[in-house]
Amino acid sequence: MQIVIVGNLYRVAYKLKTKNILSLNPAQERSILGIQSSRLLNFLLFLNTMAQRVIHFELQADNIERAKAFYEKCFDWKIEQMMTKEQGGMDYWGLTTGPAGTPGINGGMYQRSPENPLHTYDCTIQVDDIDKAIEMVKANGGIIRKEKMEIPHVGWFAGATDTEGNIFGIMQPTEWKAS
Repeated sequence: MQIVIVGNLYRVAYKLKTKNILSLNPAQERSILGIQSSRLLNFLLFLNTMAQRVIHFELQADNIERAKAFYEKCFDWKIEQMMTKEQGGMDYWGLTTGPAGTPGINGGMYQRSPENPLHTYDCTIQVDDIDKAIEMVKANGGIIRKEKMEIPHVGWFAGATDTEGNIFGIMQPTEWKAS
């Protein structure tokens, strides 16, 4: 079942490559992407020289509805079913973690398999208020496994576990900015 998802990601990557999306000159990129900031444009050009970046994450859930409620309530993620078993071999939900054009990645969620149970996607979620995020995790059935701590020149961090046993981090940046 995971092969279907990976195959779709490769098809998207292949289409981007064959359309030369990342091989345009700066003026073309600025025009296509509507980017006015030279700093952001330089960052995009830098990405063109990098081979591998994290572009997607997945998590598994024992109870999809419970996990869906947890992430929607704690972090305002938009979660929609993208595929059903009848359509493509598995039930799969898309996780939109924030508005388009802002730093971050989106992901997916599917039913945890009894044959291959995974309980991790150890990613860190950027939040505006670490104390409120900790409160929301606890109020919605999650666990704070590592209490709030300051990482100098970076921000405030806490480790958490969701309702499905997956671990993740919560970060309120201070000086550090996601790019």
